[in-house]
Amino acid sequence: MSTLFAGAPFKHMGSGISPSGTVSPTFNYDDDIPLRRYVGATLFIFFSAGFFFYWTAVPLANTVFVDGYPQFGIPPSPGKWTSNRYGWEWWHIWLLTLNGALPILLAVALTNNNIDEYRRLHKFAGIGLVLLNLWVFLVLTIGWFFMCNSNGWGGWTGCIDYRWCCANYAGSGAQGWCSNVAPCVPNVLSGDLVRNQEMTTHWAFSMIFFLLTIWNLTINADFREYGLLH
Repeated sequence: MSTLFAGAPFKHMGSGISPSGTVSPTFNYDDDIPLRRYVGATLFIFFSAGFFFYWTAVPLANTVFVDGYPQFGIPPSPGKWTSNRYGWEWWHIWLLTLNGALPILLAVALTNNNIDEYRRLHKFAGIGLVLLNLWVFLVLTIGWFFMCNSNGWGGWTGCIDYRWCCANYAGSGAQGWCSNVAPCVPNVLSGDLVRNQEMTTHWAFSMIFFLLTIWNLTINADFREYGLLH
């Protein structure tokens, strides 16, 4: 729902029940539901969508997974093209993008709130995402605590410092996944390495999305009790 002009009534969207004071093509108003509940539902949709937008626009867009040539060896051969971009941890990050469906499904359910299937679809997706986000959080937690910047795992985990190759294979390029996508910083040792910021943010957001999904399920039940969803 959105206002046409300042002081104008709300313009109805979808085919559901509208609050009084809106312009609806079917005039199916329900005066028993206060307008504040529709406004609150809309604000919650924008609130949850905002978290997803930030995660997509900043940490996800900045995430670097090895995808290129190994460090240059003896000319003219640059080495074999290798990639960890589609490894197991990358796919777990990709699964988090499914959280973008929840605010969309809730918006569709709200604007078509006389169709129960939309509410059920939002609820079904929420239950699935609770389990999915918890699984991703557990997987990333294991990697974050036990696999980051270790010689044994190296490029198999995305949370390594982007200078890992510089600290361990700066001259030899002995590891095929040590790419030349980032310049080596002189005098970087293994003890200087830290977990990279993007994967740390993914780890944190997997729990944030988990909590937001539970909140979505609670909102789904509350909206049905209020009469906003049928």
